[in-house]
Amino acid sequence: LDALVGVARSMSAGIRDAGGGMTPSSPSAAGGGSTQCGPWAISWAERQEERAEARESAAAFNRDPEEWWHQRLAAAKSSAPNGCAGAEAEAEAKQRTAEKAAREIAERGKALDRARVGELLGKHKELLAAYVGLHDFHGIDLVSAFALVLRVASPPGEAQQVDRFCECLGVAWGKANAVDPDTAYVFAFALVMLSTDLHASRTAATHERMTYEQFARNLQNALPKGSLHEHTLRMSYDRVRAGALLDARSGRRDSEDEGISNACARLRRAICRQPAAAAAAAALGGPE
Repeated sequence: LDALVGVARSMSAGIRDAGGGMTPSSPSAAGGGSTQCGPWAISWAERQEERAEARESAAAFNRDPEEWWHQRLAAAKSSAPNGCAGAEAEAEAKQRTAEKAAREIAERGKALDRARVGELLGKHKELLAAYVGLHDFHGIDLVSAFALVLRVASPPGEAQQVDRFCECLGVAWGKANAVDPDTAYVFAFALVMLSTDLHASRTAATHERMTYEQFARNLQNALPKGSLHEHTLRMSYDRVRAGALLDARSGRRDSEDEGISNACARLRRAICRQPAAAAAAAALGGPE
């Protein structure tokens, strides 16, 4: 009991020290007197202020991501030192702003609308590159890289944005894992196409889901021989089939699914080979 009383007294003394000896009812506390607060109280006040700013920033982002982004660009431009005009200086300032905004998105992602994050990243290449650049892809497969990037962002729905997203992510992943940038880009797009093919909510009655053999053959025909190991293709196909890319797209409307399907159709035309043509080439002894 004596020990508990001692602890309680120590805590009370600490609270008094943190508040500079003020109580809520004291004249200094109520009237804004000059009594100096203790370090605990100052730290608490600063933390509360930071949280309020974070909530305000997240609310502003969710209301209008474009306005949120342009406000940061305008603030960076207005704070630039005199004499720093010119295209090169402006590009550097924009890059720094993009990096700062990307870190803010990553840190406050849970409070942000994931669909709006994806749309904003898809529209602004420098912001997308800065956000992707925050992640370490060394030693992980491309499906896991998708999972990292899509923790706070849903994939964009427009074809051009999907293309930009896959290129940026694929190139970054390829650079981290010694994979040719073009190969990594096509592979990233192929995984999105595969996920749409296997899991799209709207498909034709005669549509047949892509098999692993079709997926592997299409990529192997489109890419230089030996670009991707068979084990990599097999593991990626199995994970996508199990829904590895679906969590980030939960809640997406059917119309947005169709937008991704249209984007994937372009890649399908680029990498798919007709089985009959391949068989004929093999029968003639020509190259695959």
